[in-house]
Formats: sequence, structure tokens, C-alpha cells
Amino acid sequence: MQSLDELYRQRTEHARQRALPAVHHKTFFNALIKVFLRSAILPWCHLTRETRAMLNAMHKQGVFRLQRQNVNQIADCDLYFGNHQGPKRKGGPQGGLEVLFSTLLVPDSTRYVLRQSLINYCWPPTQYIKACAVRKPNPIVVCGNDRLQKLQGKGTWDEIKQAAVGLKKERQRVANEIFLSVNAGRPVMIYPEGTRSVTGKILPFVSDFMRHTITDYIVPRMESGKPSRIGLIVAETLQTFADGVGHGAFLYDQPVTMRGVLYDTSLVEKQYAQIVHLKGRAFDVALTRLARTFALDMRATFARELRDILTVD
Repeated sequence: MQSLDELYRQRTEHARQRALPAVHHKTFFNALIKVFLRSAILPWCHLTRETRAMLNAMHKQGVFRLQRQNVNQIADCDLYFGNHQGPKRKGGPQGGLEVLFSTLLVPDSTRYVLRQSLINYCWPPTQYIKACAVRKPNPIVVCGNDRLQKLQGKGTWDEIKQAAVGLKKERQRVANEIFLSVNAGRPVMIYPEGTRSVTGKILPFVSDFMRHTITDYIVPRMESGKPSRIGLIVAETLQTFADGVGHGAFLYDQPVTMRGVLYDTSLVEKQYAQIVHLKGRAFDVALTRLARTFALDMRATFARELRDILTVD
């Protein structure tokens, strides 16, 4: 059986043989600019709502093909997890369009967990406009998440250790804000890979978020008798936007697929019930293992759903 990245490579090369007319790209790109301008300037234009309307209009105009699957299944979830895919070229076209397309499946009130660089007010003007627009949905911002990566192979041991401790504290702060938001009735969208997958393969998840999802969301709902509502938004944008989006990118004649999957937390709940009696370090070790199992199972679910999308003719 082909691996997911091999399957993606084959399908993406096939997609590149079927480029849509340049006018389709121009229409899409101009509509995207208009959405961010309206959201940044006009006080009543919310980015999530504006993006959803734009994508629906583009689909109706035949600019690209759009497949929405199982939207109602995840309509009232508290937490959304999504895969993050697309090219990542410095100074050139980039991916990440699944973040925009996820607006088709989530409520307007949804908050997104985003990197600080996306909401910084800085030059050039395009970044300032983007920051104004992205701040409208009140994102949960992750600060300094790339410091540790920049120090790898360059920094001293003390610098790397300090950065690692700082990153863990920052993830703790973000997790606290996520679940405060959920408890207040505002759903949150998380991209647990933490970075874009260029090949489409589902990358390892940030384990800290998975652990907190257990302790701060699943367990409290178990104890209160409320069901856990976790929705997965499985995005397949890589074939349609194989080269990202930008002046030098093309649109390809492949459908954009957004699939909702209601994640079953019963296995996590059952395994947690088997370790809850443990104390001290024994409990901590068991909980860490459970968080890893949770992350691997959710990651496997994403991969399985993506494979299913890619193999349907």
C-alpha cells in the first residue's frame, strides 16, 4: 500500500496536468484580498463570516470545485482539530488555505489558535491589513513558538533548556485560554501539527495540547455526565492549490474537500478510568502515555480520512 505522502505526490503531479485558466486564479486572489480589506476596515465585517461567503460565491461561479462532507455532524462541537497543509516557500506562494476553508464548517464565534507572527502589526501594508482582519475572530495567540527551533544546533545547552522550559510554559498558558474559552461557550480551532505539511502527510501532534484536552476537557465532561464534542476538520486542499496561493501560483482542476468527523472519545475515557486510581509519578507517567495514544489515534484518523478522500474517483 502506498504511503500517504507517496499517494499525495502522485495525485499532485496528476493535478498539475490540469491547470485551470489564469482568470480563475485572478478571480480567487482578488476575492481573497477583498475579504481581508473588508474585514480589516469595516467594523461589521467578521473575517470568518466574510470568508465563508466568499468561498461559497467562488464555488457557485465555478472558480473551483468544493466538496463539503458531514458538516452537520460537527456543527455544535466545542473543540475542532484540523490538519495544516500546503507549500511553504519563503517570499513565494504559500499554503495554509485549509484555515480559510475551515470557516465553511465552524460557527462565527470560533476562536483559532494562531502564531503571533500572523497578528503582528508590521510592515508591509499587506501584513498590517492581514493582522487587522485576523484579530476580528479574537484568536488565541501562541508567542515565541519558533525560538527553540532557531536555537537547534546554534545555541548553548542553557539557552536551549531555557527555550524549552519557556515553550512548555507558553503551551500551558495557551491550553488554559483554550479551555476557558470552551467553558465560556466559545469553540476553539486547533492545528495540532503546529506547522504545515508540504507533502500532505499528517505530522506529529504537539503532545502538550493533547494532554490538556484530556485533563481540562474530556475528564471534566466525564465527571459531569456531559458528552465530549470534538470535531475533526479533514482538509484536502493540496491538489487544488498544489503551489499555494499568490501571484505565481495556479489553480488546478481538482476539488477542495472539507470533511467533518466527530471524534469518538470513548477509548480515551475508558483508558483514563483505568489509571485514575494511580498516585504521584505513576499517574503522571500513565497520563503521558495516554496523551500519546490519544494523539496517535487522532492522527491515524486524519490519515485514514485523507486516504479515503484521495482514493475516491
